[in-house]
Amino acid sequence: MTRLPDLEGDSDLPNIDVPMPALPNMVQVPQPPAKATATRDALARALYGQLFLWIIGRINATMDSDAGTADAKRTIGMLDIFGFESFKKNSLEQLLINFANERLQAHFNEYIFRLEAAECEAEGVACPRLTFADNSAVMTLMTSKPTGVFSLMNEEVLVPNASDAQLLQKLTQQHRGHAEFKAMKQGDGFVVAHYAGPVSYLITGFVEKNRDQLPGELVQLVSSSQMPLLRELFTPGGARHGAAAAADAPQLSARGGADGARDGARARWDGARALVGAQHGAGRGGGRRTSTLASEFVSSLDALVHMLKDTTPHFVRCVKPNKELVADKLDGANVMRQLLEMGMEIACMDIAWRLNGDCLLIAC
Repeated sequence: MTRLPDLEGDSDLPNIDVPMPALPNMVQVPQPPAKATATRDALARALYGQLFLWIIGRINATMDSDAGTADAKRTIGMLDIFGFESFKKNSLEQLLINFANERLQAHFNEYIFRLEAAECEAEGVACPRLTFADNSAVMTLMTSKPTGVFSLMNEEVLVPNASDAQLLQKLTQQHRGHAEFKAMKQGDGFVVAHYAGPVSYLITGFVEKNRDQLPGELVQLVSSSQMPLLRELFTPGGARHGAAAAADAPQLSARGGADGARDGARARWDGARALVGAQHGAGRGGGRRTSTLASEFVSSLDALVHMLKDTTPHFVRCVKPNKELVADKLDGANVMRQLLEMGMEIACMDIAWRLNGDCLLIAC
């Protein structure tokens, strides 16, 4: 682990050096194998995340350097949305990814249905009452303050002796009876009824992942690297050096997952976070953080939606032809279910089409 990033030769992750204010030297504290493994994985994920944002920033900066002021006003943006995720075991990463889909589906509903109906009414055009999959209840469940799922998660991070079990108990007590929330019978998680279907989330690891803090000792360790770029990435503001179009200096975080699918989900979120230029707190490398993973995610998503509202969007909705993900097989029932969940059937059937005046032919 120390050879690849070119760290000091005797650096050893199973041992953590802890500074003692009253003593002139460092005290070396051996770590048990499980904690040493978690520390190693946290460093690997932080390296990946920092480098990912640095690359995105350099790409954006290079593209912007060739565009004049006039070109900047004629921008066409393409947002590739990460898909809805439901694995056999789902954790905080899947909750955030699925919340992003909920948020963007709400934007779709607002733009396609509510605003269209209001415009038809203003023009005196008869518009049938639209019934679509309104996900506002799930949005309220997740974001309401101070009792929403995210608020309780962020609060738990600050509580002494915080635990996943304690967080689950608070969530269950607060949202017992909510139509979109229920505790799992096994007592190890909860279920959220998303617009695309219910997803069960295992509570294990929620608090630590949401804390998302890279130990200060690891930051000091990486600072000993002989690679100039690596030292730059872990310097406050370093990841945005030469990349003004990228996200603000990213947190030195320890997010990550256990399998390739979850790593891909986080990679897609890292790209979205870099795209919208998410603002992050100042608590780096030890010490108390001023923000959590969930709060950063929601803030970045709000910035993205705010940007989308200032544009004229065109939606390309994708459906899976079959659950087996095989070629040349169309499952009509599965496709129709997805169309209904996204509101596409209503959009095609009930909303009037507007034609450009040049397309009209007048018969004399």
